[in-house]
Amino acid sequence: MPGRSSAESRFRKAVPYWSEWPRPLRRTYLLLPSHGLGEGGIEAIAKSIGLSRDRLQDLINGSKTFTAALAAYTKDGDYPAYPRNDGLSGNRVSHALILDQYMTESATGLYMQAEDALPASMVKEALAGIQLELDNDPTLAEFKKTEKQKRDERDEANRDQLPTFEEVIQETEEAAESAAD
Repeated sequence: MPGRSSAESRFRKAVPYWSEWPRPLRRTYLLLPSHGLGEGGIEAIAKSIGLSRDRLQDLINGSKTFTAALAAYTKDGDYPAYPRNDGLSGNRVSHALILDQYMTESATGLYMQAEDALPASMVKEALAGIQLELDNDPTLAEFKKTEKQKRDERDEANRDQLPTFEEVIQETEEAAESAAD
């Protein structure tokens, strides 16, 4: 999709209803690995996001797509896999990517609100703190490292299949000569 990063586009394909879920459901989805879905897990999630257990349960029950996502998470014990172009499924969506998606969305809105409410120096200081936390997040760092390794491996594999500059020049000259004949 235009204007979105490739990671965000892949994320949106794997979790297509993310943008339809209200923030408490997004937070719930993000907290699944650490809290689980059992009775204690739902209560702990509700407490973590500042809702009563009953209010969270009402939100969950009110969203068929979120209920389906929870059922899939319970069945698979993990987040969904990225769909691939060949119809098969790829790697699973990582918790780090969901966290990154949530933080990116939240940070933008918070920045806009803070910008209107606070002096610029305080906003700049708060953003520097958030960036420092993101820079020092081991999960996000590991995700970025893994993605870079995958990209490098893919580039290396593709490099062997690409013609060299000299081969391209030679093919161009040969094509020009045969066109002249």
